Amino acid sequence: MTLTLEERETIILFNEKDNTASVDTCNPALIRKLDKQIALQENGTIVPVREDEYGKRYLIPKSWVKVNIPPTYTPEQRAKMRERGIAMRQAQLTTAGEETAPNAAAGERKA
Repeated sequence: MTLTLEERETIILFNEKDNTASVDTCNPALIRKLDKQIALQENGTIVPVREDEYGKRYLIPKSWVKVNIPPTYTPEQRAKMRERGIAMRQAQLTTAGEETAPNAAAGERKA
């Protein structure tokens, strides 16, 4: 039986007392990744707890659990970053000895 995309969930549980987190997943890619890591490890960092026809449960170090919030930029910051990127690209082209064409943004160069 195949699971729908909604059913391929991952639940991560941990508390402040324990140093491990429980990862209960039906996501095939995550299962492959954790199984591969189990095969590579020597010290038993990941412990498989259970397996059924739908998914697996593992115990992993709690320090591996991360929540990465992407940075937010103001329009002014984005404009400055864009200008820096253009300047860096121009510097790379001039140090490589290439002259830029009037339409360098489109990838054209003088022959």
